[in-house]
Amino acid sequence: MARAKGPTPDGQAIIKMVEGNGKRYEALAWITLVITRKAESDEAIDLEKAFDESKKGKNAFYDQLRVALGVFEEGERGGRFVPTEASAEFFSNHTKRTNFASMLKKCAQAAAGLIDMNAEVVMDNRKGTLVISGSAVARQFGKSKVTLDERWQEGLTQKPSFTAIGAVAAEKRGKVAMRGSNTRGVRAVVSSDSDLEHHCRMLIQSLERCRGKPSRRQVSALRPVKLAIERIIS
Repeated sequence: MARAKGPTPDGQAIIKMVEGNGKRYEALAWITLVITRKAESDEAIDLEKAFDESKKGKNAFYDQLRVALGVFEEGERGGRFVPTEASAEFFSNHTKRTNFASMLKKCAQAAAGLIDMNAEVVMDNRKGTLVISGSAVARQFGKSKVTLDERWQEGLTQKPSFTAIGAVAAEKRGKVAMRGSNTRGVRAVVSSDSDLEHHCRMLIQSLERCRGKPSRRQVSALRPVKLAIERIIS
């Protein structure tokens, strides 16, 4: 389920958010929310494509999302989607076009995660990001209601972020998206088995290098790891 306070911005407003300083969180939030709504109401939107590394059907999938956002429209000759008049200049820039594609992938993966979690999603216009809640949210983050702002709060087991939500969806599909910042792009999706084995070895090596009583900072870093491990293997 997904609902938002206030009207959804049009494509031109979304482009301004993407370009504007300090507006990238807001852009991530609105793009994710629009994709979530569209995927829930339109069976033609297959969010599995956001996790598929093959190129087959990718262009058509992302064109669907761009149209849903109002930044693309059907061309005059039909059968081909092109930037709207308001977004044409933005998409004519290779760097901006590439960065937007990465953002779109991140948001599509996050939308899949929100749907998988059956989360209630609300746009907090004051904070400029999404607030999500539900029982699955509590299982993933330690609290039943969190703001996707990458900030630690007492009781959290991990930082709430769009990237973390996308990772939830990837794990459900037998893949792991490297968790990181909301705004640093999307890393490759890799095999969950090989990725987990690699990081477990790295963690063991780091722990073996520790000598004496762990510092407060080390304990703070290890506590959410302990909770995550207990959650998975219990």
